[in-house]
Amino acid sequence: MQRPHPEKYNEIMLAAACLFAAKPFHAVRLEDIAASAGVGKGTLYVYFRSKDDLYIGLIRDGFAKVVGRVREGLGLASGSEARLGVIVGELVDFAFSYPDLFRVMRSGSFTADDVELQRSRQELTEVVTGVIREGNASGELADPFPELTAQFLLSFVRGAALYPPAGLTKDGLRQHVLRVILGGVAAGRVA
Repeated sequence: MQRPHPEKYNEIMLAAACLFAAKPFHAVRLEDIAASAGVGKGTLYVYFRSKDDLYIGLIRDGFAKVVGRVREGLGLASGSEARLGVIVGELVDFAFSYPDLFRVMRSGSFTADDVELQRSRQELTEVVTGVIREGNASGELADPFPELTAQFLLSFVRGAALYPPAGLTKDGLRQHVLRVILGGVAAGRVA
């Protein structure tokens, strides 16, 4: 009986991300994923029960990576603006480093019923909300709706990373999201 190997698992996940990002879920076959990963189809069953299990596992892994990166970065930053910069920087870096996985993670295809996945998504939102609340408490920020702003921040990164204007760079996206979140777009006036 075959035993799981981290290298094979990673190869399978990279292949799956590439295929699921390029085609609708129903058009991706396990045979295609196995061939792309350079393994036999039976090897997939060492790691996953089904195509659905692989797909949801892929998204779970992606969110776990993002949350881990954000939490690690936040441990090195102080001050609300710097901490929001870490969050945006990690999200943008992840989106640019793993574009296929990011696209699949943001697709939302039939994952609403997965409790573990919803917990990871909620954890990411709560981390952002917590930083904004801390900024409110310290007087660095004045946001009456931290939960809504957290959703905006996540949506800004998602939208721009998935549908970027021509020439958008990683640093340009990071700076722009922070500028909009921290200062808005009005020229010197408060709404």
